[in-house]
Amino acid sequence: MAKKVSINKLLRTDDAFLTTSEKFFLYFKQNTRKIFTILGIMVALALVGFVVKSIHDSRAAKAMDAFHQANTIGEAEARGEALRAVRENYPGTKPARQAAYALLDDYMAAADLEEALPLLDELIRTVDSSEESIRPLLVTAQAGLLEQVGQLDLALESYKTALALVDRGQVTQPEEPFLAELYSSIGRVNLALGRPDEAKKAYADLIARAPNTYRSFTAQVRLSQLEDTDGEEATPDAGAEIAPAPEGGSEGAQADSEATPTESEAAPTEAEGTETDSEATPAEAEAAPAEGEAAGGQ
Repeated sequence: MAKKVSINKLLRTDDAFLTTSEKFFLYFKQNTRKIFTILGIMVALALVGFVVKSIHDSRAAKAMDAFHQANTIGEAEARGEALRAVRENYPGTKPARQAAYALLDDYMAAADLEEALPLLDELIRTVDSSEESIRPLLVTAQAGLLEQVGQLDLALESYKTALALVDRGQVTQPEEPFLAELYSSIGRVNLALGRPDEAKKAYADLIARAPNTYRSFTAQVRLSQLEDTDGEEATPDAGAEIAPAPEGGSEGAQADSEATPTESEAAPTEAEGTETDSEATPAEAEAAPAEGEAAGGQ
């Protein structure tokens, strides 16, 4: 037997004449448990968020205090230990990041490349959106350190990476001077790697893109020197083709006589006598034939 259903429910006219407040009260009455559950979750989330924020703020404040105290230490080794402690005890905080940059400055000032290179690599890999504009500077510093330790191929790649970042507008310094430094470094490393053509291209690009810098003048000088070097290298080959070395025969003798005229003139013969005789005065030279004729007549 079918269940009877009220016509009011089928037509949904049981609340057709209720006011808005009455409808709201009715809905609240029907969904009381659900509403209180949602409100309880919201309150719990708010409390958790408040607690987390309080802990984070307290941790960040402690980290900042530790960082400032580390910076006040005058002795280099103790200062380094304090800065490393900030990084270890408060990872992920802004003071820990600042401590990393402070350590990098100390390492580079002390020329401690073994510590500076891995730290700089870490800073580049963990750059966030707020530091994206200084990424080219970090990459350039990395290239300089790689160049110092003799890893020229890696240094060249880092310089080119920094240049690409500059071309995308990610640089905080004035673009032209920074471009000039990058192109100058690329040219220098290419020369060290024995790639003069790529070096000349870098210097030419420097002059074209950063003409109002001091590096532009030095690039012109370097280009001139490279062109002169190319000319000097070509000169001996051309000379060798025009004037080959003598191989012997009459041509060899002629070359020898032309090369040492003083020796051929000064070489004494048996008829002429010794070298001392050949250097006799003109008067003695005129008297010598006369004595020979007189001897012949006798």
